[in-house]
Amino acid sequence: SSLMRLTAALDKQVDSAWAVGAATGGLDTGSINNTTLISYHLHLIKRTDTGVVDALFSTAPSAPVMPTSYTLRRRVGSIIRETTFFPFTQWDDQFHLNTMILDVTATNETTAAITRTLTVPTGINVIAEGMAQVIASSAVGALLISDLASTSQDPVANSAVGSIIVATAASQIGAYFRCRTNTSAQVRTKRQNTAGGEITRIATRGWIDVRGKGGGL
Repeated sequence: SSLMRLTAALDKQVDSAWAVGAATGGLDTGSINNTTLISYHLHLIKRTDTGVVDALFSTAPSAPVMPTSYTLRRRVGSIIRETTFFPFTQWDDQFHLNTMILDVTATNETTAAITRTLTVPTGINVIAEGMAQVIASSAVGALLISDLASTSQDPVANSAVGSIIVATAASQIGAYFRCRTNTSAQVRTKRQNTAGGEITRIATRGWIDVRGKGGGL
């Protein structure tokens, strides 16, 4: 292990092959994908023979293709790109998308557990956060958003099972949520009732990424 410190701002282009220094390419291998939603992980890298510290983009969160003579690396963040980047603001480990993304609009919901994909980085576990809207058609109901690594539970409107609850029939409610994702940016949702007017909407605000602390990537 070794201290890695950038002494000046460093601009790297994710759509060009890596080269040392500022205003150069930063991608470890291959070419950028302009049609598919891809996560790019930003690593701080260092060569111990000269002490030079640089930065590298990779689709690999823990094993990027390192430039020659660079032997140390630490992931310092992750970004999402499709045809363009999803811009965000960062405060410590919290990443907020500049514009919320509506990831789920599901009608005619049932009581089945459903896997939902959110707009957060893949390849790592993060805490996704955002807004969920629950519309109940004819009965009091609830929504439970949970980690796929946990046991699937049934939401119950009159209990404390971490539910977003619609307390009045034929009404709706919105609530803020946080939930850990798997490495495919997915969470689980489950509704209490089955009906044609049961609607679930989830908009992603951003994510919390511990970036290597606590034994993570």
